[in-house]
Formats: sequence, structure tokens, C-alpha cells
Amino acid sequence: MRNKVALITGGTSGIGLTSAKILVSQGVKTVIIGRDKARGQQALSKLQGPEQNVLFIQGDISLAENCQSIVSQTAKHFGRIDIIINSAGAYLEKAIADMTEADYLSIMNSNLSGTYWISKFAAAELRKINGGSIINISSDAGLRGNTLCTLIALQKELS
Repeated sequence: MRNKVALITGGTSGIGLTSAKILVSQGVKTVIIGRDKARGQQALSKLQGPEQNVLFIQGDISLAENCQSIVSQTAKHFGRIDIIINSAGAYLEKAIADMTEADYLSIMNSNLSGTYWISKFAAAELRKINGGSIINISSDAGLRGNTLCTLIALQKELS
């Protein structure tokens, strides 16, 4: 895994940060992405490894142009990208009846559009190395639901 480069969305907390810790410990040059600069700096301090092997890029992946910039910055900084981990995700505990259009768009832009745009722009970098991996992390709520998860709320309303 040495000399590989990973880009992790949602890399400042949760599964994304844990993934970063594992990859850094294996010698993978790792870029973590998050919206909050202070949280990003705090996450960097938790990553054990040579400082030159870890990088935080502040960015909101809900916008295509941000995703293109993130991929470009990663490739420019480390010279390649081998692994994409799409771990960023938003979750709103709110009944569907109370969801606004802005709530819906915020969740979809982060969870779906962000994953799509990062993968789309990273695909060109992965082609340069004749391969690579894209790993998409999902919530268990898609399998069994959670209290006030929009799907569960919708099922209850239709019952």
C-alpha cells in the first residue's frame, strides 16, 4: 500500500476518519475532505504518520466545481490518486411531513451528488494508473431504517 494515494470525503470524523487512520498506518498518502476547517485540523492531529503523507482539504462536496477542485488538488499534491472513499453523508432526523425542499436538497446533494461528482472527476485520475478503487460507504439506515428516518416516516404515514 505504500506510495498509494487515498482521497476520503467525510474524512474528518466517523468512518471516514477511522478509514484514514488505518490507511495512514499502512503508509498510504491520505487526503481527508471536510467542510469545517477546525474539525479538519483536529482530525489531522489524530492521524499518526509522516506529516507530508496527510493533507486536509476544506470543501463542500455538494457542488460539482468543489469536487473537481478537490480531485485536482489531491492529484497535484501527491501526483496520483489510487483510492477514493466516499464517506461523507448527511442525516436529518425529521419526519417526512416536516422536511422542507431545502432539507431534501441538502441531504441529496451531500449523500448522492457529492459521491457522484467526486467519483466522476476521480475516474480520470484512476484511468491514468489503469485502475484503482472507489469505495462508497452507506448508512445502515438504508437496510433497516432508524427512528424518524425519512423512509420509516413515509411508511408510517402511508399505513
